[in-house]
Amino acid sequence: SYCRSYWFPWLIIAGGQVPCALIWAIVSRTDPIPVQTKTQILRDKTVKLQFPEDAAPVIPDYELVEPPFGEGGFGKVWLARNAIGQWQAVKVVYQSKFGKETYPYDAEFNGVQRYKPVSEKHPGLLRVELVSKKKAEGYFFYVMELGDSRNPGWEQQPSLYKPKDLEYVRKSADGHRLPAMDCLSICITVAEALDFLHREGLTHRDIKPSNVIFVNGHPKLADVGLVAEVRPDNQSATIVGTLGYMPLPPERPGTVQADIYALGMVLYVISTGIEPQC
Repeated sequence: SYCRSYWFPWLIIAGGQVPCALIWAIVSRTDPIPVQTKTQILRDKTVKLQFPEDAAPVIPDYELVEPPFGEGGFGKVWLARNAIGQWQAVKVVYQSKFGKETYPYDAEFNGVQRYKPVSEKHPGLLRVELVSKKKAEGYFFYVMELGDSRNPGWEQQPSLYKPKDLEYVRKSADGHRLPAMDCLSICITVAEALDFLHREGLTHRDIKPSNVIFVNGHPKLADVGLVAEVRPDNQSATIVGTLGYMPLPPERPGTVQADIYALGMVLYVISTGIEPQC
């Protein structure tokens, strides 16, 4: 009678558990991502984050003014105020600008690192005051002294700031050319800075009027993103520079001789008002 009294209730319990277990087994098989894989995917997403190029980066102790006043092939340049109220320029270089290639991004970072200590030793070189580390999001930045502005009184409306470079100065002159004495004075100053850079074992590789910036009225060699170590003559040089300011074959671009050629072309352009032939 004991069996007759208890087997039926247990049958009811078992009959309920079996369908539930079957349903759970089916549902659990529909989840294609095990816990370990989900963790890996989240970790991958964190590593692959990229900084949006249309946004100003957050740089500790610097207040950036929108919009950026300069933009080139590799990054953007902002007017910035530091923690003690001084105006400076901040350039941000994005890895995404170079596509899938990491070498050009690393080369620009290394070039700026090499240039920074040298820039502090000659008055004809635009001074770099800080270089950040390469960020995991895919960018780095460096802080430079600020050039003169084309527009007086820009401090009251900082978004009006535009750097006063040699290209702007010569195009603002009659016939797009400067007086002979001004041309000589500017080119002697830049030549001395370039000679110092070469004696430090570095080449600029992109000398042109727009890369000569005036600071307190004095011309300085700027835009150092392509600075590289001087290569032996028997090593091939990377083809970099600006058409019209690069030497003709058989001379290779990126050499000491190519820098001197570019400076000669700058003198020709600012003294004659004639654009270089590409």
